[in-house]
Amino acid sequence: MTGCYAMTHRCALSESNWALARSWCISGLRAVIRDLAAPDAATDGAELRLYGGPADDLELRYIPFDPLPAPDARIVLVGITPGQTQLRLAVPAAREALARGLDDDEVIRRAKSAAAFGGLMRANLIWMLDRIGLPDALGIASTETVFTADAHLAVTTSAVCHAVLVHGENWNGQRPDILRHSLTRMFVEQVPAQELRWSPDALVIPLGVVPALAVERCVQTGAVDPTRVLRNLPHPSGANNGRIYGAMFRDRLPELQRHVAAWRSLSSS
Repeated sequence: MTGCYAMTHRCALSESNWALARSWCISGLRAVIRDLAAPDAATDGAELRLYGGPADDLELRYIPFDPLPAPDARIVLVGITPGQTQLRLAVPAAREALARGLDDDEVIRRAKSAAAFGGLMRANLIWMLDRIGLPDALGIASTETVFTADAHLAVTTSAVCHAVLVHGENWNGQRPDILRHSLTRMFVEQVPAQELRWSPDALVIPLGVVPALAVERCVQTGAVDPTRVLRNLPHPSGANNGRIYGAMFRDRLPELQRHVAAWRSLSSS
């Protein structure tokens, strides 16, 4: 997906030093999203395919999750990559917003509200974040509202912001390895790094091992201060329910709560 178009908004993709990423911004794809011929084209059709295909080792599909500047965000939630559930939720939400004539930034916000960490993942994530003390730190009743009324408090993002599939299945960030495949490594180094710079005071929360690797790469390049990274939260995938609701999370909970409390004290001083 390349071509000449006018930039219509500011995001980490459009401002990337990586020329390929700049063509994967909503500025060049809004008409494609609006004119999708079939509801399942987001996951099955060629219209939103950016790289590779079902027969390749890796396929990249556009999802309207362009990383936007959020200087006032209090937390940054970092996943691996959007999957098929998020595609199915986000693209219809974006099409509806485009049909209403909303600007690109609002289209992105509505797509993220509908789909970021969508499905069972969102319920698992809210359960964990509430228990580590984030609602008190943010001054809200539950982190459920950071996906709706309090969305300005949170950046929801991923190590690779577009949907990565491997042979038609959701990618786990390990096969291929996120920091060894040239495409996914470039995403980590160019896109979330810029996104984290845009929210300099936020608590950065990588969800699971692979997002932690991506955030650590951003630490190494100076994009984020390591003292504001909350480590050791499991990924909210349903496949991790045993870890989330079992001994692993319980054992880590006191340290996670202390880290959140310390960040709250520092950020309010």
